[in-house]
Amino acid sequence: MIMMKGMITLRTVNLSRLIPSFDASVKGASHERRMSRFLKEIQINPLEILRMIAVFLRLKKINKVGLIVDRTNWKRGEKYLNFLFIALKTKNWTIPVWVLPICEQKQGNHRLTQIESALDAILQIIPAEKIDYFLGDAEFGYLSRIELFQERGIPYIVRLKEKWNLASQGEDSRFIHQWFDGLPVGKSQTLVLTLGQTSGVSTAVTAKRLENGDLIIAAHSPEIRNPLHIYRSRWSIETLFRFLKTSQFNIESTGITDPFKLRNLMHILILCFLFILHQAQYLSSKFPIPIIIKPHGYPDKSFW
Repeated sequence: MIMMKGMITLRTVNLSRLIPSFDASVKGASHERRMSRFLKEIQINPLEILRMIAVFLRLKKINKVGLIVDRTNWKRGEKYLNFLFIALKTKNWTIPVWVLPICEQKQGNHRLTQIESALDAILQIIPAEKIDYFLGDAEFGYLSRIELFQERGIPYIVRLKEKWNLASQGEDSRFIHQWFDGLPVGKSQTLVLTLGQTSGVSTAVTAKRLENGDLIIAAHSPEIRNPLHIYRSRWSIETLFRFLKTSQFNIESTGITDPFKLRNLMHILILCFLFILHQAQYLSSKFPIPIIIKPHGYPDKSFW
């Protein structure tokens, strides 16, 4: 709790900068060693954190929620640190619920297995019928990911790259963007395509032509009627990353590079995040802050 208090009040996760939160009669180096040892030895069960989030949000009373997956990274010395985040999207909040360290030397099936394990764990707390959509960027638009969602009955929206793969209808096979070559600017079109050359996956695919002529393309469950509009909500996880990395906790300031320690640190950050959210809800109910809507239709200030 002292460590969490320091992270919140001092707005940092750098262990040496958290020392003022502890007993001043003990040497600072001793406190730093204890925190480092704590992160090395503690076993935090992410499923228990997810249960706490479910209780806090009263998920049983919420009809539908979204899940957004994305990754963030930063550089420490010569080492790049990469983490995959799965966030829970409600009407008002985007909350991190699962964190996975990414090893760049292990890609393909290894990363798919990581996502699959995380998804199966999340489904223990949040059943598939309560998930409105699972939203991912182009990095997650591979056939194996789409199959993973289809097998579990989870509605999905995943970005596709224009020249990512072949898509077919019957005997006609083309690159995905070629199916939408005649699409006018500002217009969208939905087709049911089979992705892949051999053991492809049949999915709905919607494309929209942007002002600059580029296409934004997403594969999605057929029952989702406005996938590109929903896809815009992916921005909320970017706002979340900014909150974690710069405006509040400054996770890039940590000197830790060990993936196990970092994952534990991230789990503690999720608990801090939940505490801040709880306090914010309480204070806003007692002292309401007027939300100013700008001419473009969005709030003047973002509450991630």
